[in-house]
Amino acid sequence: MWFHFDGDTIFVISQPRAGKIKNIVSNSLVSFHLDGDGTLGNGVLTMECRAQLAPVSDTPERLTAYLSKYESRIRDALQSTPSRYADEFSEGVILTPLAIRAW
Repeated sequence: MWFHFDGDTIFVISQPRAGKIKNIVSNSLVSFHLDGDGTLGNGVLTMECRAQLAPVSDTPERLTAYLSKYESRIRDALQSTPSRYADEFSEGVILTPLAIRAW
């Protein structure tokens, strides 16, 4: 999952009708997992978070940072543009970590 971390919260975007959005509406407690990069034993980081829906139109700074981070992948791997990508993935989710586990 692509994400942007601002030092406090994690920002992800999704298609508005995705199952994860429906799940967040009914229960805002979520888990977020990241695989290690292999430098420290290929561990896994798991975060328990509170999720808040935030349409990308309401979070322009976060969206800009997110699209900047992934622009080359959007263009090269997806054969799209950041603007078209943001139009399709128009539901933002802000994750606030509550607990973190690593192994």
